[in-house]
Amino acid sequence: LMSESLLGKFRSLGVQYIRHLHDASEEGAPDFYTSWQGAFLTEDIGEAMRKGNSPSAFSILARRDARRLRQTVWCPVFHRHPEHGELFFNSVLNRHGSWLDGHSYWGRTPNEERPYHCVWGDGAEFSADELSEIREVHQRSTISLRLDPGDVLVVDNLRVAHGRTPYRGDRLLGLLLSDMTARAPCQPPAAFAARLDLEGAAA
Repeated sequence: LMSESLLGKFRSLGVQYIRHLHDASEEGAPDFYTSWQGAFLTEDIGEAMRKGNSPSAFSILARRDARRLRQTVWCPVFHRHPEHGELFFNSVLNRHGSWLDGHSYWGRTPNEERPYHCVWGDGAEFSADELSEIREVHQRSTISLRLDPGDVLVVDNLRVAHGRTPYRGDRLLGLLLSDMTARAPCQPPAAFAARLDLEGAAA
């Protein structure tokens, strides 16, 4: 469904996922979304910086400004499933800053300043045409179903993307995670590998 040119770009570059983290004391501020304490499960900023700067996890954590940390993680897009072979797996649509278009606060800020954003593995922004193609393929591949009380749904999270549409009223869902799948060895593009060497070492 996706063009060979876009698939090839995903294969060669991968994706950088970016998130901004505040101190937990700022919860309630209009631009607060996630705290570094919650993200790294620690109250120690030094420990958070050590966890967030991990060459083996392709992760960089640095000060964005006086109030925020910025974490950037590179990830490949193609993964080897133990039963189904190579799969296309990523979180572009729910991590690109445009998912907050129309939000009362974030809709007025640039994508790169929103709580979550993603770019190509070399740091370039996704073009409007690229995002449009990804969304169209996602929509054409979507299967909708309704869950009723008592239903159990088992999903292979590596093989199938999942989400929900808007709803009204209350809901209560239980969640159980099963076996994890190890990621095969991979390498980020040279531009991001250089950032890991420079920024990770500086932190």
